[in-house]
Amino acid sequence: MLMTSAHNSGIVSLTSKRRGSMVMKGGIYRRDGATGPRWVVRYPGKIWRRFRSYEDAETFLIALNFKSQEGTLDPRDYRADAPLGMETLARKWLEYRVDSGVRDTRHAKAHMGRAVAFFGNANIKAIGAGELEDFFACLRRSTDLSGKSLHNIRTTLHTFWGWVARRERIEIPVFPEIRFTLGWRKIVDKDTQARIIEEVRSITRDVNPRIYIGILWLATYPSVRPLELIHVREQDVDLANGLITITHNKVPTQYKRLYLLPEDVDLVRALPRGLPGAYLFRHDARPGLPASQRGRFGRDYFYRWWRRACGNLGVQGVDLYGGTRHSTVTALGEHFSPEEIMGNGSGHTTNKAFARYFQIHADQRRAISAHARPAHHLHMEFVRVGIRKRLKKG
Repeated sequence: MLMTSAHNSGIVSLTSKRRGSMVMKGGIYRRDGATGPRWVVRYPGKIWRRFRSYEDAETFLIALNFKSQEGTLDPRDYRADAPLGMETLARKWLEYRVDSGVRDTRHAKAHMGRAVAFFGNANIKAIGAGELEDFFACLRRSTDLSGKSLHNIRTTLHTFWGWVARRERIEIPVFPEIRFTLGWRKIVDKDTQARIIEEVRSITRDVNPRIYIGILWLATYPSVRPLELIHVREQDVDLANGLITITHNKVPTQYKRLYLLPEDVDLVRALPRGLPGAYLFRHDARPGLPASQRGRFGRDYFYRWWRRACGNLGVQGVDLYGGTRHSTVTALGEHFSPEEIMGNGSGHTTNKAFARYFQIHADQRRAISAHARPAHHLHMEFVRVGIRKRLKKG
């Protein structure tokens, strides 16, 4: 047994002794407090642990030495700052994603929040296949998450574990399989889509023509998503060549090119231009507007106006994605092959050969976009009149 000299207060350092054939490392220290003595174990590798009794402290120190002797001691498992803790690593991973340029971490934060709520700051090495099965079983019992949502959480956690394995040199556990069946979004035919967008034009005429233009483009260019569109800035618009560069993507190292139809170039020309860093889809800068109505459109702004237009026409159960992107791609299937639609839809450019084929790709994509355009007449005067009225109000 490691012995201490008689001492009633303060810190007493205990000298390490030889126990059998094992040389004991580390020490036990006494701290006297208002509620009695406490015993602290300190061991090389930043290991620090506090105990109520000397016997518990000694048992812990002996266990550390045995693990060290047999070569299985990982100091990270016992450090007070818990470097391998689930909560600790989840926080670092989310910070890493932001630093790496991942723009939208909302879902990752939510998914990791559920995992941390279940596992706490447990050592990640102690979380295996069984513990993961228990986690997903708990989610099924205590939430109404769909199979797709559970699968998305599984994907996030697997990505997180891959980062941890590379960083901390640990093994990735076997993840449970999550089976799900994707539901179908409700879509509309092209005539109904055109009527809804015409209604959007009507109800936003005196509000902001950019609302109508944005929703019209979501139906015309299925390669672009609402979140990508609202992050387009003035500097991303090249009216001379009729294209917009989409830089706010899921993959930060890639970008998309949106090839505008001539009438859409005219629509943008009719809008007041802003500074290069200004968002193209933005609220008015009129004095007196509340903060919520200034700056870039919010992530659900297009959807709210789409829903209002659908309500005015009695169209039910069709969300913005289903009524624009999905309906358009379905209609394009009558004129183009899946390969042609996918080629137009991806819009990614990642190699230097792009410049050689620029004109061919641009013409092909504009041809597809012309078929995708909702069948109603563009009113350039709509944009001009709307702007004049809003200027008078300001």
